[in-house]
Amino acid sequence: MFDFHMHSLVSGDSQASPEDMVAAAEAAGLKEICFTDHMDCKIGLKETNVFTQESYQKAYENLRSEKVVIRFGMEFGMMMNNRERFLQEVAKRDYDFIIGSLHNIGSCNVYYQSFNEGKTQEQVYAYYLESVLECLEVHRDFHVLGHMTFPTKAAKNPEHTPYTMEKYGDLAEEIFKKLTTMGIGLEVNTSGIKSSGQPIPPLDFVKRYVEMGGEIITIGSDAHKPEQVGNYVFETLQRLKEITPWICTFAEGKPKFHRIDSLC
Repeated sequence: MFDFHMHSLVSGDSQASPEDMVAAAEAAGLKEICFTDHMDCKIGLKETNVFTQESYQKAYENLRSEKVVIRFGMEFGMMMNNRERFLQEVAKRDYDFIIGSLHNIGSCNVYYQSFNEGKTQEQVYAYYLESVLECLEVHRDFHVLGHMTFPTKAAKNPEHTPYTMEKYGDLAEEIFKKLTTMGIGLEVNTSGIKSSGQPIPPLDFVKRYVEMGGEIITIGSDAHKPEQVGNYVFETLQRLKEITPWICTFAEGKPKFHRIDSLC
């Protein structure tokens, strides 16, 4: 079983030691994990969630496990003006896996109240997907789109209502067209289940991605603490079996396809 979205103290929003995260993965019975620490390069704004290569190297150079395969990646925070910075950061290390995520739109962090002010929830949700679509016009050098319906779990979202294809299907399909054309996969992020009962994005979105020719799907807990490692991964894979026979891991930037029925 896999968890390909995890953070340690290398990320600015986590205090967890890599060793504790690995121990939690072992205890959860995971087979392979990937650390995907935040690189949120906000051009012209204060940067609070970026790491240095020195801190990355120090945290992970001696990390080992006899039970779990450990991969090393990055979660890059896409913005309309940071493609060049992205390419600079990607070139510094041979990452196994890169997630492209949208956390900040303009000067607003989607997670906080400022992003929601003056908008209905439907407007917030649609605006986020529209912004993802815009970023896909600029960014393409990553492996999967991370937490596509991220506002679902945002701290200041008053309702945490899941996205639905009925309301947002047109925008979702435009995103899926882009992903399949560029050969970029889709992450199933299980961190939304606690708040909304659905992963991010919901499984009907994943189904439509597959129907439109999408093949690369990864799964991750978005853990920032040891107790979050592997959360809902087993249950979500059971549900994914009804949509696709495959789940992916990555090594040296290449996807490996695993039959879900051999894992569950």
